[in-house]
Amino acid sequence: MGAVAVDGGMGTSLTDLGGTLEGSATLTMEDGEKGEITIEEADLPVHTWNTQGEMKIVFDIFDMSPANIARVFGGTVTGTGATETFNGPVTTPTIEQSLEIITKNNIKWSFPRVKVNAKLNINFTKKDVFKATVTCVVLQPTKAETAPFSYVTVS
Repeated sequence: MGAVAVDGGMGTSLTDLGGTLEGSATLTMEDGEKGEITIEEADLPVHTWNTQGEMKIVFDIFDMSPANIARVFGGTVTGTGATETFNGPVTTPTIEQSLEIITKNNIKWSFPRVKVNAKLNINFTKKDVFKATVTCVVLQPTKAETAPFSYVTVS
């Protein structure tokens, strides 16, 4: 994940979020809207339209370092080393990033522009890890003629 390119296309300086918890990553697409225009003089529609439904990627990360959490939550990081502290945002920020996912079977998914939201998902037990659930909603890139997502096999 990293900054969207200056021209509004896919970012090129992407860094790992520190690992995805097993079984937590999903890509879903909601049903879009559809409609039609009919007239009294015809039994069939004279025009139809449809829109694509929301596409989102959801996954859990367990790298809870202050710098990593600030990437998905906003907020600030103060101090260094043992005193490094994450300070949550006073107001909810709008975080837009480019996202790339490479699967275990070498499929690279690219999303030039996503809106990032995160929430803490913490159980204070000895058998659980602290984690953050990250939701990335796919947005239309601002660069002309750029697809909102693509995938390709990589070697």
